[in-house]
Amino acid sequence: MTIVIYRLVSLCRSIKIVRNKRSVYCASVFIGRVLWWRSLLAMWWPFGFVELA
Repeated sequence: MTIVIYRLVSLCRSIKIVRNKRSVYCASVFIGRVLWWRSLLAMWWPFGFVELA
């Protein structure tokens, strides 16, 4: 789980060099995926929020 987030962050950092618009888009997608993972973990495991906090 942590490895997936780390890969997304590194991917966003590499994309951020290209253009500002893409970095904003990548940041919004990244935040959306993190929130999605949180909701998914919250459904399967109540302590998912604590782990990602």
